[in-house]
Amino acid sequence: MDLKKYELDVEKFKLQLSPLGLKVKEIQGDGNCMFRAIADQLEGDQAMHSMYRQAAVEYILSNKEDFVPFIEDDETIQEYCKDMASDGVWGGQLEMNALATEFKFNLIVHQVDNPSMA
Repeated sequence: MDLKKYELDVEKFKLQLSPLGLKVKEIQGDGNCMFRAIADQLEGDQAMHSMYRQAAVEYILSNKEDFVPFIEDDETIQEYCKDMASDGVWGGQLEMNALATEFKFNLIVHQVDNPSMA
């Protein structure tokens, strides 16, 4: 990514979040970033990301019927979860939903130049 564009996007994002009383916090971009962000917000320590990754996988496996419809046809939920349990694999909507339900928190996704997705 172009560094200048990144810096402009960060400034734009800060302006977008400011009226909501929110701020941008840098999270290590190593494929664990979603889990790091959740660990940071719930524990104050993004290094605890692996605990949240494991919790998401366990929740999905324990509630398969809620998640099977969203797994690609050529993959079983066991295969999906085995892959998701690996360090550095990007988490997504399924994992966000699993963690929000398991740990009873609301999650709002903010993206630069896009409306918030609750």
